[in-house]
Amino acid sequence: MTSLRSMPTPAHSSILALPYVVLMLFIASPGLLWSQNVMNPEKLVSSGSGMTSDSDLHAFETDLITSVFVENGQVKLTQGPWFDAGVVLLPSVEPEPEDVQVEVTSSGGLTIVYRAIDLQTMEPEIFVHSSLGGLPTNSVNLSSNDFADISPKLTFRRDLAGRFVAWEVADGGGPPQVMLSSNLQTGVTVAEGEAPAIALGSDGSVHLSYIRLGELIYRVGSSGTLSPEMTIDTGASISDLQIEVGDDGVVHLLYLRSGELVYRNGSSSSGFGPTMVVVGASGAATEPLALLQSPFPLSVLYLREGEVMRRVASATGFLPEEALTATPGINESGLAASIDPLGFLHVQYLRNQDLYYANDVPAPVAAFRVSPDAGEAPLEVQFTDESAGYVSAWLWDFGDGHQSIASSPLHVYSTAGTFTVSLLVYGAGESDDWVEVGLIEVEEPSNRIWVPDVGVLQGQPGFQLPVLADHDQELQGYQLAIGWDVGQIELQEALLTNTIVSSITPEFVSFSFFDEQDRSYLTLGLVVDIQPPFDGRTVPPGSAQRLLNLAFDVPSSAPPGLEIEVGPVTSYGSPPISNVFTVSGLSVIPVIDSGIVTILVMTFPPPFLFLRGDVDLSFSLNLTDCIALLGFLFNGGAAPVCYDAADLNDSGAIDVSDPIYILNFLFIGGNPPAYPFPGSGLDPTPDDLGDC
Repeated sequence: MTSLRSMPTPAHSSILALPYVVLMLFIASPGLLWSQNVMNPEKLVSSGSGMTSDSDLHAFETDLITSVFVENGQVKLTQGPWFDAGVVLLPSVEPEPEDVQVEVTSSGGLTIVYRAIDLQTMEPEIFVHSSLGGLPTNSVNLSSNDFADISPKLTFRRDLAGRFVAWEVADGGGPPQVMLSSNLQTGVTVAEGEAPAIALGSDGSVHLSYIRLGELIYRVGSSGTLSPEMTIDTGASISDLQIEVGDDGVVHLLYLRSGELVYRNGSSSSGFGPTMVVVGASGAATEPLALLQSPFPLSVLYLREGEVMRRVASATGFLPEEALTATPGINESGLAASIDPLGFLHVQYLRNQDLYYANDVPAPVAAFRVSPDAGEAPLEVQFTDESAGYVSAWLWDFGDGHQSIASSPLHVYSTAGTFTVSLLVYGAGESDDWVEVGLIEVEEPSNRIWVPDVGVLQGQPGFQLPVLADHDQELQGYQLAIGWDVGQIELQEALLTNTIVSSITPEFVSFSFFDEQDRSYLTLGLVVDIQPPFDGRTVPPGSAQRLLNLAFDVPSSAPPGLEIEVGPVTSYGSPPISNVFTVSGLSVIPVIDSGIVTILVMTFPPPFLFLRGDVDLSFSLNLTDCIALLGFLFNGGAAPVCYDAADLNDSGAIDVSDPIYILNFLFIGGNPPAYPFPGSGLDPTPDDLGDC
């Protein structure tokens, strides 16, 4: 990289020769930084041993705070949300480090600059540790000379790649020199002077200010060249120089002059305005800092009578002084501060050689709203965060076993129930939660197509797996798209016999079958009444209605424990066929759910396979089963040999609804019995009726 080089220095120019410049300050809008005049409780950063001597602080983001400090002669670093990551030792640091400074690059890397003794020359030199990511490990000597190098100043902008360091070197035989390092290369001499300050403009320009023989000098660099010197002030005693450059190009200078803390602003093209006193000589301000973060107003921090104070620029001057600490009789020192991109202030200071940190980030207060809060499954609910304060992380618990870390998530409740929702928010090193008990009420879906979970035996032939439906309106027809994993069960046929439409005799039925590599598919289109004369036949509303039977064989080689998914799919084929109900000429999209067919081990003797509704074990379902069941329930007749067979609706109990179910199915086109029917099988539903 090309270092900035000095141009010949002309005779000193005076500010008095420049055109008058109107004082340019920020207009502070409501809710910006300066309105945050309450600091959160401070936090101890160092070990508490009372041996911390120097520190610096950089808030790259509100949650990414980086602090470096010298404790017991070692440079230590802590970084992360509110310093929760712990403290690490910076390796390969030269002895007796001082004037430590830190910046976080736009890529998340670290740059740490400090002054320390070079073990070869035994003179203080300027060293830098830098990494593009992770902890820096090796140091680089930026000064590399045999003289004393002091007062390093590090600057960069998060949106620019360049990093610059300026410092003062005294060779003992002549006036002090201002050194400048561009992009962490070995520094070059740019002028005679001392106590330099440096800042970068948004256009990449380098703004340099320094003191020479009681005069305050300003220069600006562009394309590797520094402009001629401009004399800004000729005060008898100038020190603690600070410089900042706004996105608008305005240069802000803050410094101590004869005991007063003064400020002025301007630019190389239009000159600098008059001096404004921020703190008078009687205020005894020390360790001033100028903090600027677009679009927030300039903030001036300093120590007065051992306390951290602040004044913020406004359209008419500086707002009244604020005390950020209140520890009478105990003096703060070693002030460091940073403003994050959201305008929050982060402050660090020494007290009795212990390092403390505080900020004015408002603590989070959890709150939210939802829409809607009730409906049928699947219910899509929008959760909107309305938390107050600063929130950096969210943790939602929807009460149905699912969570989210989005700020305002959209969540779908797929099952019926009443659900309690909670929101836990984090920020500013604090957390808060809000719980709404029973907030979401989800009803069972009115329209649904599904396949039940069943267990089958190795080698079991011809089990008929039902495709079931719930719907609350009369259906003129329906279409199905069913898929299943191939390899361990084999589809023999798809049947409409013994379904809800067996007695209706639909006038249009079309089946199609497709085999893919790992899955097979079936599509069905069915219309009840499509040919004249139209008689208005429909499928009546109902629940668990059998729309189709899938007759499968299970090979004896099927591995036990295998689970095979069978059920409706979103769509299949071209044109795509999906699962649809037709109601009054309109399409109604039902909820779909697959079932799992589990291969069970064939035992000996094998378990009894029963036919649902076959109360008298005649291997068929007819009126005698109804009579036998009524006799058992009401006339002291013999108990069914298989109670599960007598439980027509698979409710887990035998009652009067079961004989009525038989009569409805046999004589008025009612829904067929629950699985297993019309083939024999095992009970898919746990109950207290016992095994057959």
